[in-house]
Amino acid sequence: MRVDSGQHAARRIGEYLREATQDAAANDGLMQRFGLLVWPDVPPAWEDVDDWPDGEKKRAAFAVFERLAHADPLADWNAEAVLDHAGEMDTAMPPFLRLDGEALAMAREWRAQWEAMLRGRRSASGAGGARREVPEAGAVA
Repeated sequence: MRVDSGQHAARRIGEYLREATQDAAANDGLMQRFGLLVWPDVPPAWEDVDDWPDGEKKRAAFAVFERLAHADPLADWNAEAVLDHAGEMDTAMPPFLRLDGEALAMAREWRAQWEAMLRGRRSASGAGGARREVPEAGAVA
């Protein structure tokens, strides 16, 4: 097994991100949605932190990236292939995953609660719910 410094994984991830964020077939909006998942909670007070990164956590994160970069979604995750009009696998489209029944029920329950919370919460200006507090959300969602 060949292990490199993560450059191969970074290159593959970079290629995927370029394709997924340009106006191309791979741009299904998934990567843009991740931006909302990692939107920072800005603390009220600013603090300058200049510490060395945690080497163990950095290695663990790169190991995840490496596994993802080398994974075969069809074989490793039982992903479904996108089929063309003739019923053949469309290799230009990335495979996708589906939630099982139990996970789908949990996701729907969580979403119903989330949507209710969003619609009940108002910003300080009273102009709208939490979605309006994130300016890019309309362009991404």
